[in-house]
Amino acid sequence: LAEPRIALWLLDPDDRHKATSLSDIAAHLDVKALPSAGAVAGGLLHVPNLIFVAAAPRSQLTKRWPEFFLAMPCMAALLRKLRGQSLLERFWNVEMPFAVVLAWMEHFGIGLAARDPLQTHSHILYRIAALQERVKELVGRQVLLSSSEDVGRALFEDLALPLPNGARFHRKPSGR
Repeated sequence: LAEPRIALWLLDPDDRHKATSLSDIAAHLDVKALPSAGAVAGGLLHVPNLIFVAAAPRSQLTKRWPEFFLAMPCMAALLRKLRGQSLLERFWNVEMPFAVVLAWMEHFGIGLAARDPLQTHSHILYRIAALQERVKELVGRQVLLSSSEDVGRALFEDLALPLPNGARFHRKPSGR
């Protein structure tokens, strides 16, 4: 999956034009709403390797192409532009994986506000502090969540959870 707004931002991060919808992006890129007249026939819209059944009459499609049908031509145009600026690898290897992390953060209630990163940072610190307090209640002691050793000790020694299948418990020479 690819997010067209991220691709558009990567092409020009300082651009004041903030495209919020796929229709805005299509207009910004000058992506045509329909392929050539020969490509639409009998209610079928043919895009190379894909065929979609048009849900609306051809005249209605001409007026306003559903955003679903704009996604592929927009992403194709954006990916060509990213390749032309040598940004395609960065898009797939940096930006899109990061977008997944942000989506999961928002899913779990850690909202992000691009206008106020300090507020976002404070919100994350607040959530971590709340999590540490809950862990302290469950374990009976303060657990350093940034330490895998301390978290492991809390899980497998303090809470006596069983080790996952095939895992071994190794003690360090210090006895920990």
